[in-house]
Amino acid sequence: MKVAICTEDVSFSAQVEKFIQYYAEKNNLLLEIQCFSNPIALLETVNCDYRIFLLDSAIPQVKNRRLNQSLRKTDRYAYFIYLTSNLAIETYSVYFTSYLTTPVNQTLVNREMNKAITQLNQIKNDYIFLKNHEGYVKIYLLEIVYVETFNKKLLIHTLHGEYSCVKKISELEQELECYPFVRCHNSYIVNMNYIRKICSNEIELEVSGIIPVSKCRKKEVIESFLNYVKSV
Repeated sequence: MKVAICTEDVSFSAQVEKFIQYYAEKNNLLLEIQCFSNPIALLETVNCDYRIFLLDSAIPQVKNRRLNQSLRKTDRYAYFIYLTSNLAIETYSVYFTSYLTTPVNQTLVNREMNKAITQLNQIKNDYIFLKNHEGYVKIYLLEIVYVETFNKKLLIHTLHGEYSCVKKISELEQELECYPFVRCHNSYIVNMNYIRKICSNEIELEVSGIIPVSKCRKKEVIESFLNYVKSV
């Protein structure tokens, strides 16, 4: 699991890093820790898949807000720990957020890292990492409802919106072959967790909507879906 620390105070950053390293050793955890002295440097490595961010609340408010929004856009389940001397701060988000008040010590760091690890472990961590016109986006597989080809691109429909990327549907199908997805049409892949019922030539989804099933794939789709239902 990767951890990012962002604060302009280099000595403070090194102190926090040392506490986290000690926490990882005592709990037999493999944590990769990277320190950043400014938000821009952190955002340039946003595709490095950090799961825990320790952010200095002393960063100017506008920069802090933009940093938060950019990181959340990449990974809505990332865990934020704000380094602050004042709990009355604006966090711009109420979920997956906690505080580490200064001056810090090993006990406080242990407490907040325990919270972060516990919450992150409750999330099913399987995901795909895509690059589109907005940058890098992490999409959790449990949130994908279905995928379709549209204007020579893939359009990924999730519980929280749609994402497009330049990728062949056959390539994505291979990436998802170990997960509960099935190719129901030349232009569609569906998450079987969201199938309500399979009709003659279409699939009705749990979250509203209907997608097509091609005749040549219907038997395979039904068999895959029945096997999936038995396994859950």
